[in-house]
Amino acid sequence: MGKNWTVCTIAAMIWICSGVHAVTASAVEQAVVPSGSVIVNPPELFRIPSTIDLLSETPFYSEPGNPAADPVGTFAAQKGIQVLGGEYKWARGRSWWLISTYLGPKWISPEPWNITVPPPEKIHLVSKTPAYASMDDTVPPTALLTPQEVRVTGAEKMWFYANSSDEKRWVRIQTPNLGEQWVHLSVGSIGYVKPADYYSYYGSGQFLLDDPNYYGPYGSMAGPMFQQTVNETLHVTGEYVNVYDTSYQVETEQGPKYIHEQGIPVIRKNEPLTLHNDTPLFAFATYRSGLSVVLHPQTVSSFEQLRDSDVYHVHTSFGDGWLDLGLTEPSNTVKTSAPLELKGSHPLYQFPFDGLELGGFQLANVTVYPSAYWEDPKGTVWYLVDNQNAKYWLKKDPDNHN
Repeated sequence: MGKNWTVCTIAAMIWICSGVHAVTASAVEQAVVPSGSVIVNPPELFRIPSTIDLLSETPFYSEPGNPAADPVGTFAAQKGIQVLGGEYKWARGRSWWLISTYLGPKWISPEPWNITVPPPEKIHLVSKTPAYASMDDTVPPTALLTPQEVRVTGAEKMWFYANSSDEKRWVRIQTPNLGEQWVHLSVGSIGYVKPADYYSYYGSGQFLLDDPNYYGPYGSMAGPMFQQTVNETLHVTGEYVNVYDTSYQVETEQGPKYIHEQGIPVIRKNEPLTLHNDTPLFAFATYRSGLSVVLHPQTVSSFEQLRDSDVYHVHTSFGDGWLDLGLTEPSNTVKTSAPLELKGSHPLYQFPFDGLELGGFQLANVTVYPSAYWEDPKGTVWYLVDNQNAKYWLKKDPDNHN
């Protein structure tokens, strides 16, 4: 077959050959250009459709990269292309799709207006929404629907594509009392709340929103318009997903709210935690700077842990705080009695880690008598001065012999 052959019955061929060319999740995970410029994700509700229709002839490729390059072949316009993976930006502009074909997985890069995507089976109306008997919002609405989940029975062909997420598209829904009705929604509002049940930590301020599609302004001359969550673990009860993005529904004292960031996943469990060395205690899970309370060797009670980390939320006699088991006073120090001559200014540290300085105190052009030293994984040598008058750390960078 030459380069310009056309496949008109690919849907049937995929079904016939599916046993030969079955593609596992690993095929999608590995579908990354070596430069890292193309990363595809497997189909998921709203974000990556499981099937697409081609509206015109579409070249296909063995690898993603330059859509202007010579293709392997061309597919005719057709329906029901099985998607193995896609880029999250597909509804905003040209992107790469990994699809299943009788030749095995292949790549296509159509413009968004050259594809159609079936509408979702259901959407979640997050605010009061006018409903109409036809696609005409110049007439009074049939009803004003309260926030609810509704079943979708149709949509205009390019329901997913717009110049901005605020641009509106028509979606036909099934209502309990009025039968099928049309709603005119911004593309960003054509979404669904997937149930979720996990916890996330939010260190920096995140606005608590009633509408997951709201992106500002967040304040006015009179002050802030929304409350914020700072240094708090919240229960995530849902993920609001549309073709553009994902927002997160969280429990608050004011009821369910939405946050645009996922936060840091937290594992909630109660367990004792034994500290074998002096350990700094922080107010924030993600903030490592300045002076901190020092926990001497003891056993504390941990009730939260940042997932895939050694950062724990603990109860202590000083109150609740966060500690990082990777930031404890090292136990493999080497004793020394040799004097250390310091040239130039050297900041003092509470612990041998950057950021944990002792309130801006420095020593300059003096000789000190450290009791031990320690080399960190980066090759920086830290000296411990521990006497009756004070305890502090000094560092000497690998390339700095002063």
